[in-house]
Amino acid sequence: MTVEVTFKDIIVSPVAELVGINDAVAASEYTNSVKIVFPHEVSGEIVSVALYATEDGSGAVQQVTGNVLFLSADPAVSAGDTAISAAEWLTVIGGTAVTSANWAADANGGIGYVVTGIPFTDLSAMYAVMKFDASSAMNDAGGDDEQLELKVRIRRG
Repeated sequence: MTVEVTFKDIIVSPVAELVGINDAVAASEYTNSVKIVFPHEVSGEIVSVALYATEDGSGAVQQVTGNVLFLSADPAVSAGDTAISAAEWLTVIGGTAVTSANWAADANGGIGYVVTGIPFTDLSAMYAVMKFDASSAMNDAGGDDEQLELKVRIRRG
């Protein structure tokens, strides 16, 4: 059986900044949270996550690893926070691991791409945040202007 998917069935978010050039995120810390707004209330699934890494200063392009979490409410975290609250954990829709195998990069930038299948129902917006694992950090040295941005693709249900 062939399932036909048209472009109107796929929603692509704008690029959203998880880590800006002035944000320091160390190992085992969270990035900024970002809000992903839909054109109307939507049910469906997150089908892919793209992370874009760039460096505008003297640092290196970082291929960060960890977990991207999706939530139905704002986790109210900022870059460098180490925890979200118990109540915020109850709003987690799902998440996906980002490993070194997900990355392709060169001296100017990189993309970490993960195919997912995270279902959700009846949302007009969702939030995303990444928690770095023990081997990742960004903007941890003088002159670093490292950035991490996120784009997600949603298939409407």
